Amino acid sequence: MRTAAAQAFAVMGKTGKAAVPNLIECLKDEDIHVRGTAIWALNKMEGESVTAIEALLPFLDDQELDFRRAAADCFRSMGAAAKLAVPSLILTLKRDHDKPGVRTRVAWALYTIGLDGKEGAEIVDVAFDIMKISKSWDESMHMAQLLAAGGSAALPKLGEGLKDANPKFGEKCARSICMMEKRKKGSAIGALPALMEAVKTDPKGGVGRYCAAALGLLGNEAKSALPVLVNMIKDTEGEGENLSYAAEALAQVDPASLLLLLQEIRDANSNLRIIMLRAVGYFGEAAKPAIKELCKLLKDEDKRVVCAAADTLGKLGAVAKEARPDLQEVLKTLNKHDLPYRAVTDALKKIGD
Repeated sequence: MRTAAAQAFAVMGKTGKAAVPNLIECLKDEDIHVRGTAIWALNKMEGESVTAIEALLPFLDDQELDFRRAAADCFRSMGAAAKLAVPSLILTLKRDHDKPGVRTRVAWALYTIGLDGKEGAEIVDVAFDIMKISKSWDESMHMAQLLAAGGSAALPKLGEGLKDANPKFGEKCARSICMMEKRKKGSAIGALPALMEAVKTDPKGGVGRYCAAALGLLGNEAKSALPVLVNMIKDTEGEGENLSYAAEALAQVDPASLLLLLQEIRDANSNLRIIMLRAVGYFGEAAKPAIKELCKLLKDEDKRVVCAAADTLGKLGAVAKEARPDLQEVLKTLNKHDLPYRAVTDALKKIGD
C-alpha cells in the first residue's frame, strides 16, 4: 500500500508537493521497496522536493549502490536549489571514485547544481583522475563537465592533460576547456598558452581540433593565437574537420584575420592555395572583402584552384551574390566534362538569384 502511494505521488509530479512530508516518512520505512519508491517519487517532483534534502543525504552513504545513485539523481533534479547537498556529494565522489555507476551520477548532480570556487578546487583531483582512467566516453564527458564547472582551479591540470601521451585523454581535456568557456565567458583564458602549444603539436588530431575550438570561444582574448591558427590550417593539408575548426576559430577570434588568409592565397602554391580557399568559406558574412579575390581565381590555370574558389563562393551563399556574373562568365567556357563545371553550377545554385 505504501509503495503504491509513493508511486501515485510520483505520477502527480510537481503537483504532488503536498505529498513530500509523507514521502520523507516513507524514506524511514523498514521495507526497502518503500524507501526505493519514495526516492523515485521525490526525483520525479524535481524542484518541488527540496524540503527532502536533509532526509535524502544519508542515502548517499547507503549500502545499496542503487540508493546512492538515486539520491544523486534527486539532487540533480532539484538543480541549484540542492546547494546544501554539495559537500556530501563531493565526499561521495571521493569515496566512491572506484564505483562507475555512482560517480557518474554524483558528477552530473554537482555539475547541475553548480560549484563555487572552493568547491570547484575540491573536485579537481578526483574528477581528473576518474576522467583519465575511465573507459566510458559518457562517464568521461560527465567528468569533463564537472571539471569545467570547477572553473580556473581545474586549468593547471587540464593544461597538463593536453600534453598527455594518450591523445584521447588530451582530447577530453581540450573538450573540458571548451565546456568551461561556454559555461562562463572568459573563465578559460588562463589556458591560452597551453591551447596554443597543443594546436602547434597536434594540428591534425583531436587535441588540436578541440584546442582550436577553445581558442575560438575565447574570441578577441585569443588574438595572439592568430598565427598559430593560420599555421594549423596549413598543417591540416586540407583535412576537412580540423581545417573547419581552425578556420571557424580564426573568424571568431578576429574576422579581420581574413586578410591573413588572403595573403597566404596570393603567395602560396596551388595545393596550399586550395586549403586556404576552403578556410575562407567558414568566415560567412565576414568574407565579403574576399569575394573579388575569389573571382580572380576562377580564371586560375590550375582547375583544382578554380574548383576550390567556386566551392568557397557556393559555401558563402548569398554573401557572394556579387560573384554571379564572374561564375556565369566562367561557365560559358566549360563543358559538362570539365573538372570545374559542377563546382561552378553548384555555386550558382547556392548563391541564388
